[in-house]
Amino acid sequence: MRTVLTDHKQHKILLVDDTEIHIRALIEALHDEYELYVVLDGESALNHVRVRMPDIILLDVVMPGMNGFEVCRILKKDEFTRNIPVIFLTALDELEDKTAGFEAGAVDYITKPFDPLEVRARVMTHLELKHSNEALKRINEQLNSEIMDRMRAEDALKKAHDELERRVEARTAELLKSNSQLIHEIDEHKQTLAHLKESEERYRLLTENVADGVCIIQEGNLVFVNPAFASIFSYSEDHLLEKDLAFLVSSEHRKAFRDIFRKIDKNPRAENFQFSCICGDSRKIWIEGHPNIIQWEGGDAVLLTIRDITTRKLREIAIEEERAELLREVADLRATVKDCYRFGDIIGKSPNMKKIYKRIIDAAASDADVIIYGESGTGKELIARTIHRMSRRQQNTFVPVNCGAIPEPLFESEFFGYRKGAFTGADKNKPGFFDIANRGTLFLDEVGELGHNMQVKLLRVLEDGAYTPLGDVNVKKADVRIISATNYDLAGGLKKGHLRKDFFYRIHVIPIHVPPLRERKEDIPLLTDHFLKLHNDERDIRHLPGNILETLYNHPWLGNVRELKNVLKRYITLNCIDFDIFQIPSLSREPVILPEEGLQDALADFEREFISKTLEYNSGHRGRTAKMIGVTERTLYRKLKQYLLLK
Repeated sequence: MRTVLTDHKQHKILLVDDTEIHIRALIEALHDEYELYVVLDGESALNHVRVRMPDIILLDVVMPGMNGFEVCRILKKDEFTRNIPVIFLTALDELEDKTAGFEAGAVDYITKPFDPLEVRARVMTHLELKHSNEALKRINEQLNSEIMDRMRAEDALKKAHDELERRVEARTAELLKSNSQLIHEIDEHKQTLAHLKESEERYRLLTENVADGVCIIQEGNLVFVNPAFASIFSYSEDHLLEKDLAFLVSSEHRKAFRDIFRKIDKNPRAENFQFSCICGDSRKIWIEGHPNIIQWEGGDAVLLTIRDITTRKLREIAIEEERAELLREVADLRATVKDCYRFGDIIGKSPNMKKIYKRIIDAAASDADVIIYGESGTGKELIARTIHRMSRRQQNTFVPVNCGAIPEPLFESEFFGYRKGAFTGADKNKPGFFDIANRGTLFLDEVGELGHNMQVKLLRVLEDGAYTPLGDVNVKKADVRIISATNYDLAGGLKKGHLRKDFFYRIHVIPIHVPPLRERKEDIPLLTDHFLKLHNDERDIRHLPGNILETLYNHPWLGNVRELKNVLKRYITLNCIDFDIFQIPSLSREPVILPEEGLQDALADFEREFISKTLEYNSGHRGRTAKMIGVTERTLYRKLKQYLLLK
C-alpha cells in the first residue's frame, strides 16, 4: 500500500513501518515540511523506490517479510539507490542491533519510543548533509569538466605547435637544395615568426583579460604575471616579478609546494594542487593551481594557472567539520547505550565507580603522572592498565613493578639495567625497567615500600628522564609515563618522614582513590555474575542462591574484589555454601601457653603463628605483612628465617 500525503513539498520522505501509531506520530511530526509516502513492509518499500525516488527513508527493522536490515543492504547494493540516506526507527536498542544497522549502511539509528522533535531534527540534518554533498559533487564535476576543456585546448595547441615545427623542418630541408628556394623559404619563415609573435601578443592579451590568475616561472622566479594573478594576491605586478612564488604560500604548506615544483621537471603534466596562501593585505586564501612545462624566451619555464577557491574550500572544510560533528554525535549515542555497568575490564555501576571512570578518562587524556590509592585487592593495577590502554602510549609496553619485592641492593640494576662486566656475574647486558617501558607506561605498585635512597635514585629519572645503567658512562633518556599505586597513606608517610617531599609531589599529580568493596556493595551482584562466567568451566552455575548472595552482601570484604573472586572460585570448586567458607581466618590475639613451656617459648610459638597467619592473609606479600604487624621488612625477613617460614 502507498499513501501520498502531499504533493507540493520540496523533499520526499518514505516511511516504512507496519505500526499505525508510529506512522501517525511520524506524519504529525513531518507532514508540514515534507512530502511523505507510507508503506507497510520491506518489499513495498523496494517497489516504491524503483518508481519514485525519495530523498530519505525512515525504516523500521521488525516488519512482515524481510526485515529493515535486509531492505537497507539491498538499497546500498544498487547504484541508483545507494546514496539515499536511511534512518532506522525501531524498538531494538541492543548494541549489536545498532551495530548491525550501521553496518547495513544506515546514517542514523533512533530507538522507539521516539521524540518527534528529535526525529524531525535528525531528518533535517541528514537532508542538509545530503544536499551539501550533492552540491560539492556538482562543483567537483564542473571543475573536472573545466580542467578537461583546458587540457584539450592545451593538447590542440601543442599539436599545432608540433605541426608547425614539422613543417619548418621539412621546409628547411628543401631550402638546402636551392639557393633561390632557400631565400624564398627564409621569407616564409620570417612570415611564420611574425605570425608566432602575433600569436604571442594575442596570448598576452588573453591572459590579461581572463579571470584566472596566470604566471610564468623560470629558474625559480616569476617572469610574467597577468593582472588577475596580481589581483588575487593583492600585490602589484611589478612587486611580484623576479620573486620566488613560494613567498606567497603559507608556512605550513611551503615545503610541500617546493617539493611539487621539484617534481615538475620529471613530470611535465603535474596534477593540480591546492594550498593556502597569504595575500599582500594579510588575508589568508586558498588557491588551486595547474602547472605545465612550456618554452619561454628560449628556455624551459612553468606556466601556472591558478584560481581562488577560498569560498569552495571553506565550504568543504565546514562540511567536513559538520560530518565529523555528526560522527561524534553518533559515537556519543553509541556510548550512551553501552553497558553501563562496566568500563573496559572494570566492573561496577555504583556512583563511586562512575567517578573512577571519569578520572580514568581524564588521566588517559593527559601524560601526567598518576597515583592510585586503594586497599589490597581493589583493582589498582587493572585501573592502571585501563589508563594505559586509553592513552596515546597504548601501542607501547606496560611494565608492572612490585616495589615491595625489590631489595635495595638490586634497585639500580632492576630499574636502570647494567652492562656486561659491571659486576661479578654480569655476563651480558641487561635492560632495566626504564629501557623496557620506554615510550610506554611504568606501573610502580606499592610505591610506598620504596626507601629514601631508592626514592632519591628514582627522582632524577622522574624529573628529566635521564639515568645511567650500571657499568656504563653514557646517560640514557627514557620517555616513560609513571603510574604509581599504594595501599599506604602517602600523605601520612610524608608527615612522619617516611617519604621525601620532592618524591611525593612528583608522583602525586593525578590522584585516584579506589573505594573498597564494602563501600560499593551494589556492585557485588555484577562482580559475582562476571566471576561466575569467568571461572565456571566445569559446572554450569549461572547464578547463586539468594541466601548466598545475602551472605556475600553482608560480608565485610577486608580482601575486597580479590577476596570475592577467590571465594567464588572456591565455591564453584567445592560446591559449599557454608557461611564459614566465606570468612577470612581471623588472627588470634591470645597466646597458647602450654604448661611445660616457659614464657619465652610460648611467646615464640605465638609470634610464629601470628606471622604465619598474617602472611597467609596477605597472600605471601611481605611488604603488606610487615606493615600490618608493625615491623620493617628486614625484621620480618629475619623472623621468617628464624621460624623456617621462608619458601
